[in-house]
Amino acid sequence: MHILNNPGRPAGRQHRRLVLAALAATALSLGQIQIAAADATISIDTASTLPQGGGNVLPTLKNIFQSGNAPGSVSGYPDTLTDQMLPLLAGIGTKRARLLLTDEYCDIDAQGNFGGNDAATPPTFSAGDCFPLAWQLDWLLKANLSPHMAVASHMPISFIQYGEPETWGDRRIDPNNANSPKIIDHYKDYAKALVRYIATRAFTGVAQTAVFEVSNEIDIAADYPVCNGSTCAPPDLGPWKRWLWWMNPATYSFSSTSQAYAITDEDNPQLGFPNNGDARRLGRNLLPVQKIFADAITAVNAELGQNSAYNGKTIEIAGPAMAGWNLIVRPQGTGPSLEEQFIEQVFNPSALPYGAKFNMPLNHFSFHYYGSVETLRTNTVEHACDDVTQPFALFEQMTNAYRAKLNAYNMQNVPLFLSEWGPSSCSNGDVNWSHKGAAWVAAFLPEALAQGVTMGSFLTVEDRLVYGGPAAPSALGTASLLHTYGSGTSYTFLPKPHTNVFKMYNLMTGLRNQVTVTPTSGSHLNAFVTSDQSSTNVMVYNFDPYLVFNNDANTRTGTAENFSISVSNIFKTVGYSGPVRVQRYQVDATTSNLKNFIDYANAHSGNTSGAPDPSLQLIEDYTATAVNGELQLHSSTAGSPAKPLGLGVALYRITLN
Repeated sequence: MHILNNPGRPAGRQHRRLVLAALAATALSLGQIQIAAADATISIDTASTLPQGGGNVLPTLKNIFQSGNAPGSVSGYPDTLTDQMLPLLAGIGTKRARLLLTDEYCDIDAQGNFGGNDAATPPTFSAGDCFPLAWQLDWLLKANLSPHMAVASHMPISFIQYGEPETWGDRRIDPNNANSPKIIDHYKDYAKALVRYIATRAFTGVAQTAVFEVSNEIDIAADYPVCNGSTCAPPDLGPWKRWLWWMNPATYSFSSTSQAYAITDEDNPQLGFPNNGDARRLGRNLLPVQKIFADAITAVNAELGQNSAYNGKTIEIAGPAMAGWNLIVRPQGTGPSLEEQFIEQVFNPSALPYGAKFNMPLNHFSFHYYGSVETLRTNTVEHACDDVTQPFALFEQMTNAYRAKLNAYNMQNVPLFLSEWGPSSCSNGDVNWSHKGAAWVAAFLPEALAQGVTMGSFLTVEDRLVYGGPAAPSALGTASLLHTYGSGTSYTFLPKPHTNVFKMYNLMTGLRNQVTVTPTSGSHLNAFVTSDQSSTNVMVYNFDPYLVFNNDANTRTGTAENFSISVSNIFKTVGYSGPVRVQRYQVDATTSNLKNFIDYANAHSGNTSGAPDPSLQLIEDYTATAVNGELQLHSSTAGSPAKPLGLGVALYRITLN
C-alpha cells in the first residue's frame, strides 16, 4: 500500500503489518480472478456530512442488524453450550432477539390464571410459567437482550373446544352460567396475561422495550386444506397447526378457486379457500387478533406505568410482518397489496368495509425482505432463485408504497421495521454462508437507511433448526448470524461472512460523510464512510449481483478492483500533520469466509486443523503519515498482504496513532 502526500510522491511510513499464513495459503491465482487495470478513487472530505439525520445514522444502521430470531437450542432445554455464542453476538452489538412460535403452549384457565400446557395427550395445564417461552426469556436476560415477540400464530389449547372465533359471538365459556365470561373476553384476558408475563419478566433485565408482532407472514403462511377424496377440511386448531385459526371455514367453499384480493370482497360465500395473498387472511384473521393485542398492550402499559419499577420501560406493537412480495405477484389489476390495505384499516376511520373497527395504535410498520426475491419482479414464483438484475428495485417499490400509504393518513412518523431479512431466501447455493452475502449486506444496509428503515431483525441467530439436536448440515444455507458447527453434544459457533461485515459496521464511529467513487462506470465499488475527531472509517465494498445470485456453481468470475482512498480534513481538523494508524479488515473469497472453512473441513474428512479462520481478519495494521490534513492510501502494493478487492468488503479504520 502506498501512502502519498500528493499524487505520485510516496510519504514516509512505518509498517506494523500482520501477514496471515492462512491468507497466503488460500490466495487466488491470477488465472482464477482478474485484476482491474484501472484504479478507482474514493474521495472523502470528513468535514462534510450527509444531510440524513445530520449524519448521525450509524446507530440506526446498526439497529437494522443487531437482532435475530433466538437460538433454537434454548427452546428445547437449557443448554450451556449455547453460551458460546454470547461474545460473538456482543461483537456486533446485538440488542434484541426475536421469539417466534415460543408461545404455542401458553394458555389461561377458566379462573383467568396464566400458565402453560405440556405436550402430552391430553395436555396438562400448570399455572405460572409457560415453556419454552420461559427458557427463551431466561436466555434473553442472560444475553442482556430485549424481546421482539411474534405471538398468536395459533390457537391456545383451552380455546379449541369453542371452535373458530368467528363463531363465538356472545357465547360464554360456561354456556350454563350467565355470569361466566364471554369467550371473546376470555381471549382478551389471555392476550393481556401473555403480554404482562413477557414484559414483566423481560423488564427484570436490561430491556427497556418489548416489541410485539402478531403471527408471522400471514400473507403466505402454509395452511392448505386436508382432503380425502372430494371431502376437504382445514388443519386442526391448536399449537403448530392452523395458521388461519380465526376464520370460520364454513364461510367459504373448498370446491371453488375464486379469491378475494380486496378486503371489501371478503364476505362472498362463493369464494374458495383463501390462498396466499387472499385478503381474507387480513380482515378475517390478522386484523381481529392484532386489534386484541394492541388493546392488551395499551392496557398493560397503563398498568406498568403505575409502578416505579418500570419507569422508562415500554411495550410496543408492530405489524403486519408480511413476506412483502404479494405486492408484485398478485394478478394485475387486483388493487393495493395486503400491506397497503392493512395500513388503511389501521389508520382510516372511514375504511371500507369496517370503518374504525380495526383502528389501533401501531408503533412500527413491519415487513420482511430477502435480496433473492428481487427476481420476482420479472419471474414467476417457480423461478424465485434466478438472476437478480436490478438489486433493491423491489425493495424500493415496497418501501415507497408503504411510506406513501402511511403519508396518506398523516402517519409518516410511523417508522419502518424490517422485522425479518437476509441476503437470500433460497436454501440452495452459498449466498448465506460465503462472501457473496457479505457483499450484499454491505450494499443493502445503506439502501435500507435511504429508504427509511429504522430497525430490523436478521432471520435467525443460528442455523440449527432442530431444537436441542445436532446441527443440521442442510441448514447451512439459512440466513443466520452464526453457523452451528458440530454435533448436539459437542459444537461451536462460527460467524458467517455477513456477520463479519456487521462487526465491521459495529467498529465504525462518528457521523456519515459524503463520499465520491470515480469512475462510476465499469466499476462495482462503492463506499460508506464515517468520521469523528479521532477516527475515519472507510468501508469499501465490491458488489455485483450477477456474481451473488444464481451462481451456485461459482462459474461466474469477477474482477478484483484496485482503488485509492483520498481523505481530506482528516479528524475534522484543519491541516493535521502527523502519524495515523491504519487497520484494514477484509471479507472476500479467501478471507474471513466460512465457506473456506467448510470446504477445507469437507476436503480433510472433518479435520479442521489448519483450516482458515472464518472470523473477521485484520490483514494490515501499520502507521501512515497525514500531511496538511490529507491522507491517501492505495489498495495494494507489491510484497504486501493487501490486495485489490474482488467481490467482498474491506474496512479501513484510520485512527490517531
